[in-house]
Amino acid sequence: MRVAASGTDERAPRGMQLWLMLWRATKRLEEQARRSVASTGLCLSDFGVLLVLREQGPLPVNALGREVLITSGSITAAVDRLEAQELVERRSDPTDRRARIVHLTAQGRALSRRLLVAHARDLEQAFASLTATERHTLAALLGKLAAPAPAVGSD
Repeated sequence: MRVAASGTDERAPRGMQLWLMLWRATKRLEEQARRSVASTGLCLSDFGVLLVLREQGPLPVNALGREVLITSGSITAAVDRLEAQELVERRSDPTDRRARIVHLTAQGRALSRRLLVAHARDLEQAFASLTATERHTLAALLGKLAAPAPAVGSD
């Protein structure tokens, strides 16, 4: 192992290489996830809305968008699509008349339950090449990467 003055292994993949590897893996996994939910007629963001509501319960539209990681315009469109399919409904917030809270309907709860089982099975197949130890390592490393970091260029 060749160690630089900074104490790092000079043969370790550089940041750009790691980013490219993560990007490719993400694209591959995203495509598998898209195929997993395609038979339902939902897109991934709509599926994400159903899962977040299932896990967290009713949420204001803006909070739901933050949880699903989509813009305010996109979350409005997603909720509109799901409401048209009677999977969610908007209700008034009793504490703020301007706010709308998104709730799963009974039909939305039933569909999200079925989707969750099928999607979990499909994702298990996507990660089947990893051992349990590798999964633990991957989870720990991704957790570190997902943690808030100093702003780029800050001193």
